[in-house]
Amino acid sequence: MLPFDLLTGRCKSNICSSGALVFEQHKKMAADLPILYTAIMVALVTFILAFPQQSTLSLVTLSVLLLFSLKRMCFWIKMRKNSETREIKQMRLDLIGVVVLSPLISLLVSMNSGEIAGTPSNSGVNLVGIAVFLLTTIGSFALVPLPVASILVVIGGVLPFLLRTVFYSESNSYWILMVIFLVVMLTIVLLRNGFQSFANEIINRNKLVEENEKTLKAKALASQLAFEDSLTGLPNRRKFMSMLCDQIHDNSNTGQQFAVGILDIDHFKSINDLHGHTGGDQILRQVAERLDEALEGIGLIARLGGDEFAVLFQNATSGKTVTKAAKLIHDAMKSPFLVRDSKLLLTTSVGVTICSSSNSGIEDILTQADQALYLAKQNGRAQTELFSTELEAMNRRRSQISQALMHAVRKDEIEAAFQPIINIKDGRYHSCEALARWNHEIFGSIAPTYFIEIAEQIGLIEELTLNLLHKAANSAKTWPEHIRLNFNLSAKLLPDPEIGKNILKVIADCGFSPQRLEIEITETAIMNNIESALKTLKTLKAAGVHIALDDFGTGYSSLGQLGDLPIDKIKIDKGFIDLIVTDKKKRSLVKSIIDICSNLDLECVAEGIETPEQLGILTDLGSHYGQGYLFSKPMSSRSIGVLSNMEHLDQSAA
Repeated sequence: MLPFDLLTGRCKSNICSSGALVFEQHKKMAADLPILYTAIMVALVTFILAFPQQSTLSLVTLSVLLLFSLKRMCFWIKMRKNSETREIKQMRLDLIGVVVLSPLISLLVSMNSGEIAGTPSNSGVNLVGIAVFLLTTIGSFALVPLPVASILVVIGGVLPFLLRTVFYSESNSYWILMVIFLVVMLTIVLLRNGFQSFANEIINRNKLVEENEKTLKAKALASQLAFEDSLTGLPNRRKFMSMLCDQIHDNSNTGQQFAVGILDIDHFKSINDLHGHTGGDQILRQVAERLDEALEGIGLIARLGGDEFAVLFQNATSGKTVTKAAKLIHDAMKSPFLVRDSKLLLTTSVGVTICSSSNSGIEDILTQADQALYLAKQNGRAQTELFSTELEAMNRRRSQISQALMHAVRKDEIEAAFQPIINIKDGRYHSCEALARWNHEIFGSIAPTYFIEIAEQIGLIEELTLNLLHKAANSAKTWPEHIRLNFNLSAKLLPDPEIGKNILKVIADCGFSPQRLEIEITETAIMNNIESALKTLKTLKAAGVHIALDDFGTGYSSLGQLGDLPIDKIKIDKGFIDLIVTDKKKRSLVKSIIDICSNLDLECVAEGIETPEQLGILTDLGSHYGQGYLFSKPMSSRSIGVLSNMEHLDQSAA
């Protein structure tokens, strides 16, 4: 047995038990019932006025029905405005009231129809009967959304006529009964079909609404994925480009300036190396939250990718305004960041360009902000730099040098110079450090620190390194056997798993002994990627290559890590030696480093010795080896070849 419901009868569809159908039924009744009650009231008034011979009971009944219909009409007119806010439970009660009252009204009107016309044989019976039948038909089809009510209205309207026909039978009464029965059955079928069509329309409409909602959700999700960074929830690069494009358009109309900043986290790679990508992601989320909070109402923040963020300062009209806003970024980074159980102190570098009609292209703006960011990193990080015409000229020159460097490396035009490392006690040559030199026909002599950094950035550092090593090894193999070749390895190359093998291959091709090669690396290079760096160093060490830790005292290694590194020598940074004569603290630090080397059985070289006073102090402190202009400036391979054959260095020649 199917469940029976007063509002839907024996409806099989799931929609029939849903609030959606109740809502639509109530909405339909609010639209149609006031019209139906109006028709009923017109008929009742007509019956009262046109047939005054009715009994008092009939007149009272019709009058009560008239007043009741008026009240119900007012109720449903009111529901036209209140349906949207009415609860489903209340709507259901309203509709149940219609199911109960509509058939009752139909029955009462039909029962009084004979009385209205006077007698069953009166000619008015036909007129009243037709009127009641039409009213019943109109009412039943107006109540199609409520199938139980509509069917009961038909039955209630026809039943009194059927009874009168039976009791006042005539010769053709059975034919009349048969016709009435067939009409009633046909009407019921039509009413059921009408309700099913009504329900199907709601089903289809709901399906369409659901499909539209799914489409809208899919579009919203696609938009979110397309324009929102999944890690931080900030706008992503694509969204930022769109925001910037809109800002440029507005700027062209108003003529007002705005600014774009690009920032990243200083030394973020070391965080990933130390805490893994999960820890790095935690940092990025915290940075995003702080930036979003710090720049609220001041700038629109987005994540471009990795640890790089961008800010659109919509109302930045001067460098002072931008600098003040950028300070908020630096201030937001001052509190420690939490990664698991660790607290980290981080800084950011910020590059900003102020945009006007002269630099309103998206690519130009981002390039300028990038160039300012690069300058901020060059100048020590943890600061803000503004783009300027001077910076643009400097970057243009840098670009030209980059192109020239590519040509020079391909043509093997970078030369090797050599600076000796001396045994302080007896003045004998210990080793010679190979230094890169580039003298360009247009730009002149270019500092190694400058063009090597460019080579690292444009991906030429490995080719430059191996070419230079080949030249240096060919020169060094002509030196006396006890003199080693010191060669600097870029921090960019140290983590490369193949660089150790490539170095060994180059010196093997030159016929140079690995035992005479000493690779110099910095503390920072090791600490940036210690696991990969150690693999490279162990590969070289296993072949007999010596390892020197350069610029010691400027990096981040601890004494515990120092003991674990496969090194043979420590080179004390020039910054300590410069102040050794006047600064007692620096002198004590140098003494401590020399003692550490002695305790760890490591060789020690003092770099940057330029005066006899510095040399005297270092000798007293127990330093064995020295390097600097006091002994010799860097020399060509030919000159160093001649000097290396001397038993002792003539310092006066320097």
